[in-house]
Amino acid sequence: TFLSVPAFRHGRGWHGRIAGVFAGGWTTVVHLDNPKQVLIGGYNRFGQLGLGLTPRGKEHYGEDVDPDDPEDAQNLQQLLGDGWREEVLDAREWANGSLAADWDNVHEPLEIQAFAGRRLVHAACGAFHTLFLVERDEAGGTTTREVFSCGSNDAGQLGLGHFDHPACVRSPNLVAALQGERVDKVFCGWDFSAALLEDGGVL
Repeated sequence: TFLSVPAFRHGRGWHGRIAGVFAGGWTTVVHLDNPKQVLIGGYNRFGQLGLGLTPRGKEHYGEDVDPDDPEDAQNLQQLLGDGWREEVLDAREWANGSLAADWDNVHEPLEIQAFAGRRLVHAACGAFHTLFLVERDEAGGTTTREVFSCGSNDAGQLGLGHFDHPACVRSPNLVAALQGERVDKVFCGWDFSAALLEDGGVL
Protein backbone atom coordinates (compact mmCIF):
# COMPACT_ATOMS: atom_id res chain seq x y z
CA THR A 1 0.00 0.00 0.00
CA PHE A 2 1.35 3.41 -0.98
CA LEU A 3 0.55 6.31 1.33
CA SER A 4 0.89 10.04 0.78
CA VAL A 5 3.38 11.74 3.09
CA PRO A 6 1.43 14.50 4.90
CA ALA A 7 4.51 16.67 5.39
CA PHE A 8 4.62 17.27 1.63
CA ARG A 9 0.94 18.24 1.47
CA HIS A 10 0.77 20.45 4.52
CA GLY A 11 2.79 20.99 7.67
CA ARG A 12 6.29 22.34 7.10
CA GLY A 13 5.65 24.01 3.77
CA TRP A 14 7.82 21.93 1.44
CA HIS A 15 6.68 23.20 -1.94
CA GLY A 16 9.52 22.22 -4.28
CA ARG A 17 9.22 19.59 -6.97
CA ILE A 18 10.43 16.19 -5.78
CA ALA A 19 13.45 15.46 -7.96
CA GLY A 20 14.69 12.31 -6.24
CA VAL A 21 14.11 9.92 -3.36
CA PHE A 22 16.82 7.70 -1.86
CA ALA A 23 16.22 5.21 0.92
CA GLY A 24 17.99 2.41 2.72
CA GLY A 25 18.55 1.11 6.21
CA TRP A 26 16.41 3.34 8.41
CA THR A 27 16.94 6.56 6.46
CA THR A 28 15.05 8.38 3.70
CA VAL A 29 16.51 11.26 1.68
CA VAL A 30 14.32 13.50 -0.50
CA HIS A 31 15.70 16.03 -2.98
CA LEU A 32 13.50 18.99 -3.86
CA ASP A 33 14.11 21.22 -6.86
CA ASN A 34 13.08 24.86 -7.21
CA PRO A 35 14.13 25.73 -4.60
CA LYS A 36 16.94 23.23 -4.13
CA GLN A 37 16.59 21.51 -0.76
CA VAL A 38 17.77 18.22 0.71
CA LEU A 39 15.36 16.73 3.25
CA ILE A 40 16.00 13.73 5.44
CA GLY A 41 14.28 11.69 8.12
CA GLY A 42 14.51 8.41 10.00
CA TYR A 43 16.78 6.86 12.61
CA ASN A 44 19.53 9.16 13.85
CA ARG A 45 21.30 7.41 16.73
CA PHE A 46 24.67 7.63 14.94
CA GLY A 47 24.13 11.02 13.30
CA GLN A 48 23.44 9.48 9.89
CA LEU A 49 20.85 12.17 9.10
CA GLY A 50 23.54 14.86 8.98
CA LEU A 51 21.48 17.31 11.01
CA GLY A 52 24.20 17.95 13.58
CA LEU A 53 21.91 16.96 16.43
CA THR A 54 23.45 15.26 19.45
CA PRO A 55 21.33 12.83 21.48
CA ARG A 56 20.41 14.39 24.78
CA GLY A 57 18.04 13.49 27.57
CA LYS A 58 17.86 11.25 30.62
CA GLU A 59 18.21 8.07 28.59
CA HIS A 60 21.56 9.26 27.19
CA TYR A 61 23.34 11.49 29.68
CA GLY A 62 21.23 11.36 32.83
CA GLU A 63 20.03 14.92 32.24
CA ASP A 64 16.80 16.50 31.10
CA VAL A 65 16.44 18.80 28.15
CA ASP A 66 15.14 22.15 29.38
CA PRO A 67 12.94 23.92 26.78
CA ASP A 68 13.50 27.21 28.63
CA ASP A 69 17.24 26.94 28.10
CA PRO A 70 18.16 28.97 24.96
CA GLU A 71 20.51 26.30 23.57
CA ASP A 72 18.01 23.49 24.13
CA ALA A 73 15.19 25.61 22.70
CA GLN A 74 17.27 26.26 19.56
CA ASN A 75 17.94 22.54 19.15
CA LEU A 76 14.26 21.75 19.61
CA GLN A 77 13.28 24.33 17.02
CA GLN A 78 15.81 22.88 14.58
CA LEU A 79 14.50 19.38 15.21
CA LEU A 80 10.77 20.12 15.21
CA GLY A 81 10.45 23.44 13.38
CA ASP A 82 8.31 26.43 14.26
CA GLY A 83 5.58 25.64 16.73
CA TRP A 84 7.74 23.00 18.40
CA ARG A 85 6.31 23.73 21.85
CA GLU A 86 2.82 22.89 20.65
CA GLU A 87 4.06 19.75 18.92
CA VAL A 88 5.83 18.64 22.07
CA LEU A 89 2.71 19.17 24.13
CA ASP A 90 0.51 17.48 21.55
CA ALA A 91 2.83 14.49 21.47
CA ARG A 92 2.71 14.33 25.29
CA GLU A 93 6.50 14.41 25.51
CA TRP A 94 6.40 16.88 28.37
CA ALA A 95 7.37 15.34 31.70
CA ASN A 96 7.45 17.29 34.98
CA GLY A 97 8.27 20.56 33.26
CA SER A 98 11.20 19.16 31.31
CA LEU A 99 11.58 17.26 28.08
CA ALA A 100 13.32 13.94 27.61
CA ALA A 101 13.93 14.58 23.93
CA ASP A 102 14.15 11.79 21.39
CA TRP A 103 17.02 12.84 19.17
CA ASP A 104 17.31 9.30 17.80
CA ASN A 105 14.29 9.50 15.51
CA VAL A 106 13.17 12.23 13.12
CA HIS A 107 9.61 11.43 12.12
CA GLU A 108 9.09 14.24 9.60
CA PRO A 109 11.55 15.41 6.94
CA LEU A 110 13.98 18.14 7.98
CA GLU A 111 16.24 20.16 5.72
CA ILE A 112 20.01 19.60 5.82
CA GLN A 113 21.10 23.22 6.01
CA ALA A 114 24.63 22.40 4.85
CA PHE A 115 23.27 21.62 1.37
CA ALA A 116 20.96 24.62 0.98
CA GLY A 117 21.02 25.84 -2.63
CA ARG A 118 22.97 22.82 -3.87
CA ARG A 119 21.68 20.12 -6.18
CA LEU A 120 21.67 16.60 -4.80
CA VAL A 121 22.87 14.34 -7.61
CA HIS A 122 22.73 11.06 -5.73
CA ALA A 123 22.60 9.69 -2.20
CA ALA A 124 23.02 6.31 -0.54
CA CYS A 125 22.00 5.04 2.88
CA GLY A 126 23.88 2.30 4.72
CA ALA A 127 22.90 0.69 8.00
CA PHE A 128 24.04 3.67 10.06
CA HIS A 129 25.78 6.02 7.62
CA THR A 130 24.82 8.16 4.64
CA LEU A 131 26.64 9.46 1.55
CA PHE A 132 25.61 12.53 -0.44
CA LEU A 133 26.83 13.49 -3.92
CA VAL A 134 26.10 17.20 -4.33
CA GLU A 135 26.78 19.68 -7.09
CA ARG A 136 27.53 23.36 -6.69
CA ASP A 137 27.68 26.06 -9.33
CA GLU A 138 30.97 27.74 -10.14
CA ALA A 139 31.79 30.95 -11.98
CA GLY A 140 31.58 30.67 -15.74
CA GLY A 141 28.69 28.25 -15.70
CA THR A 142 30.71 25.21 -14.59
CA THR A 143 29.79 22.85 -11.76
CA THR A 144 31.75 20.94 -9.15
CA ARG A 145 30.66 17.67 -7.61
CA GLU A 146 31.57 16.76 -4.04
CA VAL A 147 30.86 13.77 -1.81
CA PHE A 148 29.89 14.23 1.82
CA SER A 149 29.39 11.58 4.48
CA CYS A 150 27.99 11.33 7.99
CA GLY A 151 26.95 8.74 10.57
CA SER A 152 28.74 5.76 12.03
CA ASN A 153 32.42 5.49 11.14
CA ASP A 154 33.48 2.49 13.20
CA ALA A 155 34.78 0.69 10.11
CA GLY A 156 36.01 3.76 8.24
CA GLN A 157 32.93 3.68 5.99
CA LEU A 158 32.76 7.48 5.82
CA GLY A 159 35.97 7.62 3.80
CA LEU A 160 37.48 10.31 6.00
CA GLY A 161 40.82 8.59 6.53
CA HIS A 162 40.11 7.47 10.09
CA PHE A 163 37.65 5.21 11.85
CA ASP A 164 37.61 5.86 15.57
CA HIS A 165 38.01 9.59 16.34
CA PRO A 166 35.16 10.31 16.30
CA ALA A 167 33.26 7.07 15.79
CA CYS A 168 30.12 9.05 14.88
CA VAL A 169 30.04 12.09 12.59
CA ARG A 170 26.80 14.04 12.99
CA SER A 171 27.21 16.69 10.29
CA PRO A 172 28.10 16.12 6.62
CA ASN A 173 31.88 15.99 6.16
CA LEU A 174 33.58 16.44 2.81
CA VAL A 175 35.26 13.26 1.57
CA ALA A 176 38.54 14.88 0.56
CA ALA A 177 39.84 11.69 -1.09
CA LEU A 178 37.20 12.09 -3.82
CA GLN A 179 37.84 15.74 -4.61
CA GLY A 180 38.67 16.20 -8.27
CA GLU A 181 37.04 12.91 -9.22
CA ARG A 182 34.01 12.95 -11.53
CA VAL A 183 31.74 10.87 -9.35
CA ASP A 184 28.54 9.63 -10.98
CA LYS A 185 26.90 7.73 -8.10
CA VAL A 186 27.58 6.70 -4.51
CA PHE A 187 26.73 3.42 -2.80
CA CYS A 188 26.54 2.17 0.79
CA GLY A 189 26.59 -1.34 2.20
CA TRP A 190 26.13 -2.24 5.85
CA ASP A 191 29.48 -0.76 6.87
CA PHE A 192 31.26 0.07 3.63
CA SER A 193 30.97 2.63 0.84
CA ALA A 194 31.82 2.95 -2.86
CA ALA A 195 31.80 5.60 -5.54
CA LEU A 196 31.16 4.98 -9.25
CA LEU A 197 33.07 7.38 -11.51
CA GLU A 198 31.82 8.73 -14.82
CA ASP A 199 34.56 6.80 -16.64
CA GLY A 200 33.34 3.53 -15.11
CA GLY A 201 35.96 3.29 -12.39
CA VAL A 202 35.03 2.32 -8.85
CA LEU A 203 36.61 3.74 -5.68
